[in-house]
Amino acid sequence: MKVDRQTTLDPSFIVRGLLLFLIPLIALSIYIDGQNYDPGLLEFKSKAQSNRTPANFFPKNWGGLQQTGLLRRFDKTNLYEYVNGHAEFFIGAGFLNLTLAEYGLEKKDGEPLVTMEIYHMGKPLHAFGILMDETSKSATPIARGSMGFKSGKDLRFILGPYYIKLSAFTDSIPLEKGAIALERSMRSTMESLKDSELLVFDFPDFGKTISTSFVKENYLGLDFLGNVIERTFHKEGILENFKAFMVVADEEKVAQTHKDLLNFFQKDGINYTETKVEGLSLVTVNDPYEGDWFFVPFGERLIGVFGPTPEEVMMALKRFGDGRQKTQEKK
Repeated sequence: MKVDRQTTLDPSFIVRGLLLFLIPLIALSIYIDGQNYDPGLLEFKSKAQSNRTPANFFPKNWGGLQQTGLLRRFDKTNLYEYVNGHAEFFIGAGFLNLTLAEYGLEKKDGEPLVTMEIYHMGKPLHAFGILMDETSKSATPIARGSMGFKSGKDLRFILGPYYIKLSAFTDSIPLEKGAIALERSMRSTMESLKDSELLVFDFPDFGKTISTSFVKENYLGLDFLGNVIERTFHKEGILENFKAFMVVADEEKVAQTHKDLLNFFQKDGINYTETKVEGLSLVTVNDPYEGDWFFVPFGERLIGVFGPTPEEVMMALKRFGDGRQKTQEKK
């Protein structure tokens, strides 16, 4: 009798065959995909490396404290891990990266007592904007960097494109010593930067500085006038001290503030005149509440002065304007 035999293939043999067939295809796919790089991603990584905050910005020790652990770094992709809920605010203001160091007692292992945070904001003006937004009305001005403030267990200042924040976990930490040590380290590395690149908050030479304060919002009761630096001066030949104020912003914002002031004067019937004095556009305001005062917009600043306007004050404005123009011409 003849028997028909039907050949049946082992299923495991089929699977092995398919795998052997697929391996070259997978390798080819990986190779092809590797050729299709994302230029934007490479550019982001390249910029991130070039803007990397130098490790030697941070002092190794100060005030009986020493740096503990490794530096922690954050960029736009992971900032939310450190400032959850606030990352978009920083990124929208020009943020590039954050580098953080922790400090504890020398020769002792334990929890950090201080954090130093250096935010690279890209431009000095961006760092200034963050400092203004992050500073409370009750903060005390301090002479650190281009401008600084202290409030409770926090100390903040700006230097060039960097916004710096020191935070202590106990009341006994001398944050001022930490700020001095940090600024010294940063300036030694940034010594090639000119004052104009550090956004120095220089008023015209109106006289001897008596006091400096910061008004976050509603300066002169105006809701559009905020982030104002106010300084009191004493000038020989002028009986009473007088005040001056300064708004630092980009040129578009300064121009808008100028326009908003004029619109407010017109709406409220406040007399003002706008004239050219020594090449500067001078707006003199006959304010029934504040008395006579004037302001001058130019570049990234708007400067106002309260009280009389003697020739000495106008010459100071002229010299200040000429100095800034020469600085711009050198760039």
